[in-house]
Amino acid sequence: MKTGDNLNIMEDKLYINGNILTMTSESPVASGFAVTGNRFRAVGTKDVLRRATAPQSPIVDLGGRTVIPGFIETHCHLSLYAITQLQADCRTPPNQSIQDVLERISNKAAAYGRGNWVRGWGFD
Repeated sequence: MKTGDNLNIMEDKLYINGNILTMTSESPVASGFAVTGNRFRAVGTKDVLRRATAPQSPIVDLGGRTVIPGFIETHCHLSLYAITQLQADCRTPPNQSIQDVLERISNKAAAYGRGNWVRGWGFD
C-alpha cells in the first residue's frame, strides 16, 4: 500500500470523502483510497488520489463513513472452544437450576479424579 503525495499509479476505483483508519503509524487516518481489482493500492487525501488516478476512474463518495481493515480470520475462537470442552458447562441453558450446575461440576470432578481442579464457564 502506498501513501502520500508520491503516487503515480492508475486505479480501477477511487473512494473519497471517508474516514479511513489505516492501522499504520505513518498515516493512521486518511480521507480516501484507491482499489485495483479487490486490493487496496493507495491511501491518502482526495486531492492526492485524484491526481494519482486516471480521469475515467469511477469515484465513490463515502459520505464521511468510516472504513476499517477487514478480517480474514473466521472468528470462531477455535482454541477457546477446545478449552471449554475440558470445563464444566455452567450456562443457562442448558442448565435450568443451581442443582444442574452442581451436577455438571460433580461429573467433571469424577472424570478428573481426586485432587485435580475443575473449571467451569458460562455461569450467569
